[in-house]
Amino acid sequence: MNLNMNLSWSASYALGLDYCISTLEVQIIQWQPGNALTSEATLRLYCMTWPDLDMLCQWEATWLMEFHPDKCEVISVTRKKNPISYPCHAHGHHLKHMNYVKYLGVHITSDLRWDKHIDNICSRANSSLGFIWISVNIGNPRVKGLAYQSYVRPVLDYSPTVWDTVGSIKKIESVQRRAARFTLGRYRRTSSVNAMLTHLNWEPLASRRHAARLLE
Repeated sequence: MNLNMNLSWSASYALGLDYCISTLEVQIIQWQPGNALTSEATLRLYCMTWPDLDMLCQWEATWLMEFHPDKCEVISVTRKKNPISYPCHAHGHHLKHMNYVKYLGVHITSDLRWDKHIDNICSRANSSLGFIWISVNIGNPRVKGLAYQSYVRPVLDYSPTVWDTVGSIKKIESVQRRAARFTLGRYRRTSSVNAMLTHLNWEPLASRRHAARLLE
């Protein structure tokens, strides 16, 4: 297999912010029968470089704004055991290198595994469910179900097209199964949770995430 790399530049314009993003095009070339070369795929990667940081500083001066260096972080996406960290500076301050960052409510780790994000949303969803458990002291299943669908399930459904993985199904579904017991008030070990979910007409969360991916 041979990699043919072509480095080009493209301009990105958003909210009046004019800065350049380096574009690395990686074309994968593979030998085929008959010694013919065919292009299988072209990957386009975007990354911020040191000139980009300088242009952000120029944008600050133009619009009389300033990025707070203590609130700026750098994350390197790699799965190497000993990654190389390149120093980045803004306004004379060294930017911190982080193993994970939270961006628009999604926890992104340097190895692009989603265990941390899934643990976080499951913890938040269980906390919200516990709060409803204490606050909603009525036996009406409809009200309990609406409370779950309004305050708990959106936490588990947030941005699933980014982090949805096969290994996360069981842990996330356990939150909804616990909510089904709470909604119908059936806590016996002999009670079938699958029957409860069918009675409530709650589809599996994995099916909801799959439908969300199809809509993207």
